Amino acid sequence: MGRKPRLVSFAGYKLRDNDGTAIGVLAMFAKHPISEEDDAFITNLAETTSRVIMDHQVAEELRTARDEAEAGQSGEEPVPGQYEPTRFARP
Repeated sequence: MGRKPRLVSFAGYKLRDNDGTAIGVLAMFAKHPISEEDDAFITNLAETTSRVIMDHQVAEELRTARDEAEAGQSGEEPVPGQYEPTRFARP
């Protein structure tokens, strides 16, 4: 027979975007009851984690927009979905 799990507590903290929409969950398992101090700390950690995720997403969007703009100015092949003013011009 296997050992019995010794977990006493579980808590889940929603990770949210700037609009409050859930983007994930930060979960905590513990072998002891979760204190108010633990709960406050993990709540703060979840809020910080949400901000880091959103900051990373914005940085990625900015990089993509910059790369698309630079590709358009350099005469490279357009990025799919990028506006091409001469694409539908008649010869």
